Amino acid sequence: MTTTPFAHLTLRRRELHEALTKLRPLDAVVLLLLVVRSHPRNGRVWTTVERLGVELGFSGVLVTDTLDRLVDQGFLAKIPSKAPLLALEVGPLLVREGEAPDNIPLEPTAV
Repeated sequence: MTTTPFAHLTLRRRELHEALTKLRPLDAVVLLLLVVRSHPRNGRVWTTVERLGVELGFSGVLVTDTLDRLVDQGFLAKIPSKAPLLALEVGPLLVREGEAPDNIPLEPTAV
């Protein structure tokens, strides 16, 4: 009997809190969708504006504006690619596979 691989994501609490409190709700939804779609080792997402628009029920202009805001605020990076394909990389919110999160103490602290 074989078991299917378990895909998981690890997010940084501080950056998640910042995203959920500082971003517009629409931007947070797009960011979280991209985090779920991202590759666990490099944080990259390959998609198109049209595909994101269909998944989210948004117009292409709204998707483009939202992605631009996320890039401007440091939550995403755009990687050069041939249109219409978008190559995006999720920023510091996502802990890459094999990378230790920076906000977890090594030793328990006394309360």
